[in-house]
Amino acid sequence: YNLIYIAIGIVIISVLVSILKSDKINLRHTEDDADKNNAMLLCAPIKGRIIELQEAGDTLFCEGKFGKGAAIIPETNLVVAPTDGVVESISKKLNAITIKGKNGAEVFIHIGVDTGEMEGKVFETFVNVGDSVRCGEPLIEFDTNAIKISGYDLTVFMTVINSEDYALVEAVLENAAEQKPFIKITKTES
Repeated sequence: YNLIYIAIGIVIISVLVSILKSDKINLRHTEDDADKNNAMLLCAPIKGRIIELQEAGDTLFCEGKFGKGAAIIPETNLVVAPTDGVVESISKKLNAITIKGKNGAEVFIHIGVDTGEMEGKVFETFVNVGDSVRCGEPLIEFDTNAIKISGYDLTVFMTVINSEDYALVEAVLENAAEQKPFIKITKTES
């Protein structure tokens, strides 16, 4: 019986080793494909339901004045950094921020439609222009109830201002969650 148990043990170990090896091979293959496609991912700046810019009801975003991207109907009130980078600008009304990602993408996040009319009273920023930020780091918090009571649309927009530098900019999920992939950018081949 001892020999049978030893034989069964050897078979089980052999099977486990082959499974682990095949997973590593598949993982490398996936990484190679991502590099080959020159793809980069930007994370969602807030949790919520993703909609196309054309559905969001803001003419400037619909016309692509701020580049390509997507919008989110938010479920929370905290906007976080979608990528590692540096804060390039914060609007005087505190409802918009631009981050220059380490990957070269200029990411623009705008909270709400016409919320600049609230003169920054319902927004609190946690960063300053020139600050380095990491993906998931808090950027801006807003008072959801005050914005809704004032009759403004809460949609959060995220676009890549320098979209023309990329072959493709597209949303990748139906629902967004902080630090989860949201926009996929494919570099142009050089």
